[in-house]
Amino acid sequence: MHHTIRLSAEAAYEDGQGAWGVQRNPSGAGLVLHDAVLVEDDGPGANGGIGVTQNAPPTVVLAGAVCVRKLLHLEEARAVHAWLTIRSYARSKEAPPGSDLTISLNGVPLPCDNEADPVSVPPGLLRAGFNEVLIRARDDRSVTMAFAPRSDILQNAPERKDRDGRSFCSRDNGITWESVDGEFNVRLHLQQYRPEGSIVSPVLDAGRLAGDHSILSRQAAIRGFRADWEGDVPDGTRIDLAVRSGASPVYDALSWSAWRKGDQAVPAGHRFVQWRATLATADRLATPVLRTVSVGVEMDLPERPRWTEKIQVLGFHNEEIRHTSIPFAFEDYRHPRLRALRRKYRLDDVVRDGASELEKLVLLRNWVAGQWKWTPPTAWYPSWDADEILELKSGFCVQFAIVFMQCALSLGFPARIVFGIHPRVTGGHEVCEVWSNQFRKWIFMDAADNFHHVDPATGTPLDMLEVHERMLQTCYADRPAVPETRPQEIPDSPAIATCYRTDAEPSPPPADDPRVERRRPWAYWLLMRMIPRNNFYAEASPTPKSQGFGWEWTGYWAWEDRQTPRDWQRHFKNLTSRKADWQWTLNQAHFAAADGDTPRRIAVRMGTVTPGLECFLVRINRKEWTPSEAAFSWALHPGENLLEMRVRNQAGVLGPVSFLKVLVEA
Repeated sequence: MHHTIRLSAEAAYEDGQGAWGVQRNPSGAGLVLHDAVLVEDDGPGANGGIGVTQNAPPTVVLAGAVCVRKLLHLEEARAVHAWLTIRSYARSKEAPPGSDLTISLNGVPLPCDNEADPVSVPPGLLRAGFNEVLIRARDDRSVTMAFAPRSDILQNAPERKDRDGRSFCSRDNGITWESVDGEFNVRLHLQQYRPEGSIVSPVLDAGRLAGDHSILSRQAAIRGFRADWEGDVPDGTRIDLAVRSGASPVYDALSWSAWRKGDQAVPAGHRFVQWRATLATADRLATPVLRTVSVGVEMDLPERPRWTEKIQVLGFHNEEIRHTSIPFAFEDYRHPRLRALRRKYRLDDVVRDGASELEKLVLLRNWVAGQWKWTPPTAWYPSWDADEILELKSGFCVQFAIVFMQCALSLGFPARIVFGIHPRVTGGHEVCEVWSNQFRKWIFMDAADNFHHVDPATGTPLDMLEVHERMLQTCYADRPAVPETRPQEIPDSPAIATCYRTDAEPSPPPADDPRVERRRPWAYWLLMRMIPRNNFYAEASPTPKSQGFGWEWTGYWAWEDRQTPRDWQRHFKNLTSRKADWQWTLNQAHFAAADGDTPRRIAVRMGTVTPGLECFLVRINRKEWTPSEAAFSWALHPGENLLEMRVRNQAGVLGPVSFLKVLVEA
């Protein structure tokens, strides 16, 4: 028999395994290529820590005849719009208000009111190949301009070792030039389509007919797949499709085929399928539009065995898995330095009195918050090592976040560093999000100011994206979050409550803590960014230098949405508006169940996305939990039968439970 699985591109974008270089179509349905391209040379080594003696970047003082020159190389010059950003500099304290710099591009002066904001560039000034940016201090003013040392750039991006230097300094008003041993933070943001992008669909059960919502499937034999797309392909653009199949309801390399194009024969036992759509353009002002993808399935679907007539599904819960597109690198829970951290600071004792996972995390956060007083590093910027920071007993918000993250990892809880910036309200602030098996979501933890946010109605801890969305609604309603719409005073939010220290219920900030100001602590989260790894013990690089003094590193992933102004994101390259990229799930056991080959047996196949997976665990009829292979046959007996499934990671932490309960008539 033949049936077709049809999926809109927008549904696949949010629910699929990932999307790279594509975005929702801003002018209609479907997906298009992403239209933000960043041209930069300094990003991997960018450093805002001018005030840190040991870690300070080199500088050039622009004054009088001293000026700088930056070359930016463009593969394609055509763009709808273009913006220049110039950062990592400090104005002279004596300089009057207004622009301190004069800027020209390819010999043409650019209007510049405030160099900290993007400078609009007429696209007609751009050319393929090298473009010259000249920067001078205006009149008798003095401007200190930092640059990323070449050694720092190559430490984080060794693949750039063959790239010639593109930053120069002149001390005679541009008559002669000397190469700078590094790169100025001068970047060009182009509104042009990326040359290629792709999207991978969710795992589709090809053996299930439309309208069949039963958790117990028939043993279908899939003979072949054919994928087709609907959309638009202007001249110079294309859409390519590929398909892969597997035996597991969650993709894994061992039980799935490679990507293939065209009609596909299917290996025995493969009933699950994914498609990958690749969008490409040779014209950077044109994009294909992908609207839907259909997968035609040829299969044999036998009648259900007679014995299944005596089986009734009484209930089930199947944990759903959401995938991120961010290539996040996880630390190994067995890393010797994590284990040493756990032993040295007796972290099991720190969390021992926690009756729930949330209580343990709050106790850990409270312990970290009490280890030292908030102190910005000035002479020495510590490495990304919780033990070193705890020995120094100093640091500001990012050091608190690093310590909390690595202590949580040592106990088996996945954690990541995220930070928010509101350029017009509060500045920037680093915190952690930790994956909660209890709540099946990421939750926000601020170890510097010792609090977390909750939903006032339910008490459920919030993640950063939820705080961001509620902050937007409170402060901006449905308006763009720009200076013109910002409220004069930040109001209370009816949708955000805060639990300080070890309080289980929302409370006011502690009066005895000078670090917790009488502000709205959630007002930071206008611009959200994530550091895409937590494996700083396994790999020293790439790492942002002097994190917290500046945020110009290009390794971050930054959130964008219709209310968040892209003007403040134009010096970044990794932008996403896909919620699953921020709110992906971990440690969950997702299963598929089908009629077994023999009476009173159900074929079960489990899948998961679990960093440091040790094993699957199953429990039958509330007996002991036992390790299990991903695929097994479940033997039933007359009466009620209960199958429970979960995962355990290498630190011994257990994931949430999926279950299937059936009744077998005698």
